[in-house]
Amino acid sequence: MAFRPSRPKSSSANSRLRFKHGALNNHNGGKISVKWNISGADGSRHVDFEWVEKSSNGKHDVPAREGFGMELFKRILPYDLSASTNVEFKATGMRFTMQLPLHHVRVDGAEN
Repeated sequence: MAFRPSRPKSSSANSRLRFKHGALNNHNGGKISVKWNISGADGSRHVDFEWVEKSSNGKHDVPAREGFGMELFKRILPYDLSASTNVEFKATGMRFTMQLPLHHVRVDGAEN
């Protein structure tokens, strides 16, 4: 099942940022794993989303400062979409998790 945000966003800027700062940058190579699942009871259904970055050389730099990406993860998504978010940095990579209320998601093929 594919899903996308109910308000389309441009992903080109985000793609450039991921290549510059994330596991796929020119310095450490690596892999990104993205998983999601729809769960919860009627009335409180949500999307469980997980983004995990792992470097191929076992070294992942923890950011020296928080930029727009962290602002998005920690403040904008919770405020604008009532999402519950968490970001973890480890020596081998980064993990971002989010629970997003299902009413903010449009499922492909579903009527509006």
